[in-house]
Amino acid sequence: MGELDAMFGATYIGVVLSTFLYGILTLQTYIYWFKYDHDGAFDRWFVLILWAMDTIQSICICHMQYHYTITNYANPTALQFNNWSLNFEVGFTAIITFMVQAFFARRAWF
Repeated sequence: MGELDAMFGATYIGVVLSTFLYGILTLQTYIYWFKYDHDGAFDRWFVLILWAMDTIQSICICHMQYHYTITNYANPTALQFNNWSLNFEVGFTAIITFMVQAFFARRAWF
């Protein structure tokens, strides 16, 4: 079980850190939404959409952790197959990354 401990330990630390950062993101979104109400509608809705997408991503991460460590505890054959939430989370990460980088490129260009 040593190999599984190392793998799931790292995953658990990643989930805890991601959830902590999601809490900070939620606070920043809340402060932005009420403090910078003079920003354009595009910027405000963009922030809200990114927050919603990150919420879904955090749910997928927690579900993936639960699936591999609770539902399939001591079932090493479950590791042979990707969970739907893991696949969904990877795709969401790519979409969020693209959106943020496109937003920064737009800000730098204009």
